[in-house]
Order: sequence, then C-alpha cells, then structure tokens
Amino acid sequence: MELYIITMMNNFQKELVLKQIACEIKKNRNNLHSNLRNLRVYQKDNKFLKQVYGDYKDYHNYIINQKKDQEIQILRLLHYLEKNMIDSNLTERMLQEAKHEQSILLERLYDVRNDLEEVVNEADGAVTTMEEDINSDLE
Repeated sequence: MELYIITMMNNFQKELVLKQIACEIKKNRNNLHSNLRNLRVYQKDNKFLKQVYGDYKDYHNYIINQKKDQEIQILRLLHYLEKNMIDSNLTERMLQEAKHEQSILLERLYDVRNDLEEVVNEADGAVTTMEEDINSDLE
C-alpha cells in the first residue's frame, strides 16, 4: 500500500511538472508574439532591429512548420492505428487499448491544431498590421 501511495505521488509530481512546462512554453510563445509585434513597429526606425525582426519572423515560421509536421505525424499514427484495428484480429482488450490510444492521439491532434491556428492567426495579424504600417507610411 505504501509503495502505491509513493508511486501515485511521483506520478502526481510528474504531472505537475509537465503542466508547469506547458505553461512556460505558452508564456514564451506569447512573449515571442509580443516581441514580434513590438519589433515590427520599431524596426522602421532602427536598421539593426530589422535583422532581429527577420530572425524573430524566421523563428515564428519555424514554429508554424513544426506544428504542421506534428499534425502530419499524428494523422499518420491515427491512420496506422485505424488500419490495424480494422485489419488485425485484436482481442477485446487490445481493441480497447487501441481505442484509448486513438482518443489520446485525437486530443493531441486537437491541441496541435489549436496551437497552429493561434500561431498562424498571430502571423496573419502581424502581416496585416505590417501592410497597414507600410501603406500609412506611403500616404
């Protein structure tokens, strides 16, 4: 019984650490978006910031491509899992496990797609605002 409690506490601690890491990642991504917006505005006045802005923009595009790759890999796993569920003679227990894994993958796919939409919308907003800034400078 004592070993079970210790194991449960370790799992709980791991879960807390994972949630903290996820929060930090989200906070860093929000900082990236904020910095990208600020650099877009200030780069007009400072030639050195243009390069920094370009680096931020490249990194932003890297994140978008990484999310797209994650989406593709999850879809491949889902296809593989579904194919094996149909083609293989699985026991009831194996089928339940496969369905459980499928639901986990679907949740992860949903998260990745939401993250991707958020990042792309941020990029679209940056481009739209940049175009508006350029147009206002031309007027």
